[in-house]
Amino acid sequence: MTGRVCGILMGAMLLGFVTVGAAGGESIAAAQNELAAFFAELKAMKDTQQFRNLGFASKNQAAAHWKTRVEEARGRLEADPDLPVEVKIVPGSLLMLGLSWVESKGEPNDDTEWHLEIIQNGLNYKPGD
Repeated sequence: MTGRVCGILMGAMLLGFVTVGAAGGESIAAAQNELAAFFAELKAMKDTQQFRNLGFASKNQAAAHWKTRVEEARGRLEADPDLPVEVKIVPGSLLMLGLSWVESKGEPNDDTEWHLEIIQNGLNYKPGD
């Protein structure tokens, strides 16, 4: 984990946005599977003209629905005392990655690379890491 990601994790914990827990592998895996599905959906949307033009606007129903579902998952996962912070912050990074991709028209930049790193850390987290 890079210093930048570690700093974000520590800041989130200090501000009380997330707590550190010791979840069983099943709940972590279930959360990671759900988040991986959201990530796959976002990657599929990012290169469409509709997403580039409308982003998450209500006229882009698929993207707007995706955003609502990720926001709901974010609230639920952040409230789960058993999930590790590395997993809890993934929904927020998915949302920010989507916004960054709208702004950059799907092109990589420092923001997208940073959020991709946070997402990959959460999706690949294993208890004891």
